[in-house]
Amino acid sequence: MATPATADTQHTPGQLRPTLRLILLSVALWAVWAAATLWLLSPETLDKQVGDAAPFDVQAPREFTYESVYETEIARRAAAAAISDIYTAPDPEVHRAQERTLRQITRYITMLRNDTFIRPERRIEMLLEIPQLELDRQQANSLGGVNPLGETEWHAVQQEALRLLEIGLRQPLREANLADARRSLELLTSTGLPEQQSTLAVQLAEQLLRPNSYLDEQATETARQAARDAERTFSLDAPTDDRTRPGSSSATASPTPVPSPDAARSSAVPTTVTPRLTTRALVTTPPWMISR
Repeated sequence: MATPATADTQHTPGQLRPTLRLILLSVALWAVWAAATLWLLSPETLDKQVGDAAPFDVQAPREFTYESVYETEIARRAAAAAISDIYTAPDPEVHRAQERTLRQITRYITMLRNDTFIRPERRIEMLLEIPQLELDRQQANSLGGVNPLGETEWHAVQQEALRLLEIGLRQPLREANLADARRSLELLTSTGLPEQQSTLAVQLAEQLLRPNSYLDEQATETARQAARDAERTFSLDAPTDDRTRPGSSSATASPTPVPSPDAARSSAVPTTVTPRLTTRALVTTPPWMISR
């Protein structure tokens, strides 16, 4: 016979059925909710396009290898940027034109020197007015003053100026190195020439140096395009634990380390780069990993 305490703790089958049904219903609802959540959060059912922001972590369902357009473009740009500007060879027409100009100037100076009707003071002023030379008064005085150079010395100055001009215009000259080329003429003068005559020869030659090499835009662009085309394509391996991050920005796989363009060109066999996560502005998951 049951005691009163035992009778109070026992439940009849009719009392257990509502509780059991409630428990089973709760388990069923939880299972449905979990299945729906897993299905909705699966990358294969993510209703996003490449370029959309990732709302939550997205895990790749399998390992795959794909071409990284981003890393490939970076490598190609670096390869193109490594190509320096290409310039044309020295233009011989510049040399011929400047040599003609120098001969015209020396003939004019010779004419002034030989004109006995021009006073020395006026002759000096006329020499200073020659725009291509920019002589100072002392140099003009040595050419056409009261006690100018003799004919032999003047002839030696002319020959030395022609020689220096030819040496200067034999090398590629551009605006960037024109000043250095003019200064270098002082080191190329003949050692057997007196200082006064050497100075005049340098003054005549250096003022007539002109750029004779120009940027070859077509050749430069062709070389840079060839460097871009020669750069290999980067392929990335994305493991199953590679994820994009939630929020207004998302993550993409990027190689580590990123090979330099020189290292990429020297490698004969394409290598596979292990990705790591870096924050980008937009989702760049390959299109075939997203269901539409």
